[in-house]
Parts: sequence; structure tokens; C-alpha cells
Amino acid sequence: MLKIKLQLVIGLLIISVSCNTKENKIEKFNPKIIDIISKEDFNYPSTFTPFLFFGKCESNKVAILHVQELKMIHELQYRDLEFVDFLNQILNQSIIINCSEKFYFFYIDSRVNDVYRKEGFVDFSKQFCDVIDPNTLMLKKNITKNQRNSIFYFFFRHNYLSYFDDKTGRYYLRNTSYIINNN
Repeated sequence: MLKIKLQLVIGLLIISVSCNTKENKIEKFNPKIIDIISKEDFNYPSTFTPFLFFGKCESNKVAILHVQELKMIHELQYRDLEFVDFLNQILNQSIIINCSEKFYFFYIDSRVNDVYRKEGFVDFSKQFCDVIDPNTLMLKKNITKNQRNSIFYFFFRHNYLSYFDDKTGRYYLRNTSYIINNN
């Protein structure tokens, strides 16, 4: 009888914990963008120059990368991989890069991480962004730099790229499918 009660309590505890966190289904990074970047001529500016990309580093750090830096990391750290394979792995966060002083890196903000894990991606996006159109969001004001980078990272994991608009002085996030279909 005691064993049944214990199993019941454990079962209720598991259900309670799982109900407190919403699902954050991470999708594979948009393969069309990977394909386009892999075929770009780096003697010219990239189509994706304004956008931020992210790579996992050692010690739970995250690097903010531009397309040219992705090419440099490939040449310095992962020459044994084809460039397209390297892009697929780094943009899907399946390899860890060496984040020396060459790259800007940060640690995920604990508050942003908690909101993401507890609220789920949809509510997370509503808390930190305003909707401009179905494919474009604008980051709300009064967010610290580390929070902003952490928010951008979580959006990146859901196929959004972030950028700064000089005209408005605001940060935006755009769905990668929209970027592909409108460039």
C-alpha cells in the first residue's frame, strides 16, 4: 500500500513539474540559408551581413557571429569539414567552437532563460517583443545588453535572425523563411 502511495505521489509530482514548463520545440536551422551562405563569394558583402548568428562555445558561453566570422571559424577550426557541413553543425548548435578573445560571447541571462523555459516560445516572444507583422518582431525597450543577446539567441533557435535598424534605432527579429522568400 505504501508503495502504491509513493508511486502516486511521484506521478503527481512529475505531472506538476511538466505542466509548469511549456514546450519549446527547436527546429533545424533553415537549410536554404545554409545553402545560400555556403555558396556566397566572400570577396563581396554577404546577403546576410546585417544579421546575427550564434554558436555554442565552451563553458556555456554563446558567441555572436557574423557571416564573415563563420567563414573564419571554418578556416581556423574546422577545415576538415565541408563549409556547408560546418554551417549546418554550427547553426544547429551541434558543435562547440573555441571562443577566444576573437569573438564576442556572453552567458545566457538567467531571467530570460527562466521565462523561456516556463512560458514557452509564444509567450516568451510576447513578453519581450512587439509584433510588427506575422514575420517581423521588434524588441521592446529597457532590456539590458545581456538580456537582449539571450533573447536573440532563443529566437535564433526558432529560426529568427536579429538585426539593428539604424533609421529607427531599434532591434528587430525576422523569420528566416520570410528573409529567404523576400530577398
